[in-house]
Amino acid sequence: MAFCCLPSFSPPWYNPLRGAAAKAWTPRPKRRERGPGGVDSAREAVILDDVPDMPGFRTVRAVSVRADMGRHVHGALVIGLVDEGDRLIVFARETALVPQGALFAVAPGQSHACRPLEDVQSYRAVCVDPARAAAMTGHAGPLIFSRAVYFDPDLIEAAEGFFDLLARPGSLLERQSLMAGLLDALAARYAALPPPAPAGNREAARETVERVKAYLRDRLTENPSLAEAAEAARLSPCHLQRLFVETAGVSPLEYLMRERAVLAADLLRQGAGGAEAAQECGFYDQSHFTRHFKRLMGVSPGRFAALNRKKAR
Repeated sequence: MAFCCLPSFSPPWYNPLRGAAAKAWTPRPKRRERGPGGVDSAREAVILDDVPDMPGFRTVRAVSVRADMGRHVHGALVIGLVDEGDRLIVFARETALVPQGALFAVAPGQSHACRPLEDVQSYRAVCVDPARAAAMTGHAGPLIFSRAVYFDPDLIEAAEGFFDLLARPGSLLERQSLMAGLLDALAARYAALPPPAPAGNREAARETVERVKAYLRDRLTENPSLAEAAEAARLSPCHLQRLFVETAGVSPLEYLMRERAVLAADLLRQGAGGAEAAQECGFYDQSHFTRHFKRLMGVSPGRFAALNRKKAR
């Protein structure tokens, strides 16, 4: 499932270590259990799955993940709960600490990196196509929030209810109702207006970057150069690099690697082997593929395939 990518936005994120909310915060007990498909919570795992009968919604369950996930962006709105450990989300200007039991939200196109504060982290998240989120809440544009971390018990309860429902039989109406309640509360209480566009023709910059993204996506299996991408955009390589980072939040190389990793994940879920996925997605060799896949997805390709292949539809 492909999500469109929007310009990045870096608001002054709320630091949960400050204020009365943090002092009063009591984390939920650690979730020591066997996850979907009998996944042992003591072993590193990342599981992706599409929400049944809800196009544009995908869930991620990460268990005991140790890897630092380098700078990247999501085309989706990502809403998640930290089940174990403390999670650091590193944005361009701020670092948000998400303690165990808290909820986090990352806007579409928001450049960030993720890592556990100490040893490991476990979390559940839902990735929502921005158009689906806007349609469900009635907002004219994409949902952007003034903070990344939330201690709001209503939001946490709604997210818990949604994730728990996916682990047992339930109706489409139940799933849609819980998600609508979560998105509506998040939008009504915390949605923020986008910052004013900087000087210059922002729309022209966005269109240029979107053309370069399309150029790179068309060449996932090749070895495109920055010079070639810049020539296609009629810019100098340095200008393109600067414009791409300012507009998309990541460099052209980081964007390309993320797209390759996402495509590889889909191929692995469909039954492709690691060598086949590496070749199909333009990685130099198995070592190159494994290194970048684990950095961006949190687990090795082999581990990801073992956990997700049987979920392919």
